[in-house]
Amino acid sequence: GFISPGLLSDCTVETCPILSSFYNYRIDLAPNVAFLVLFSVAVPWFAGVWLYKKRGYWFTTAMLFGLAAEIIGYSGRIISYNNQWNQNGFLIMAICLTLGPTFFSAAIYLCLAQIVIVYGPENSRLAPSMYTKIVSTPLTQ
Repeated sequence: GFISPGLLSDCTVETCPILSSFYNYRIDLAPNVAFLVLFSVAVPWFAGVWLYKKRGYWFTTAMLFGLAAEIIGYSGRIISYNNQWNQNGFLIMAICLTLGPTFFSAAIYLCLAQIVIVYGPENSRLAPSMYTKIVSTPLTQ
């Protein structure tokens, strides 16, 4: 049956149909904890490689922002496990798990110039210097 939106704040897995939650399915805790742990372990790994190599500042920055978004997003899913009708956990998950891959894509984009150099500029429609032109341009003159 239909449940009034005002009553959804009082819902639990035992008292309301799962289809009335924000997710429409029961969240499984184990994979979300596993992803949270994996992304958390990746943070010191990326930071450590950057500190050791002192190269790829923008790549590492974009990756760390992506990892932070993923960690917060999976934390939101874990928060939602206890109450799938709580809008806060859902919004944390939806926003951060959407932004995380965006930062990962930006990090990969920053590597394109080096990839073109390795495989030959003749194999690219753009010169290697064009890929990161926006990032390397000073914001102030």
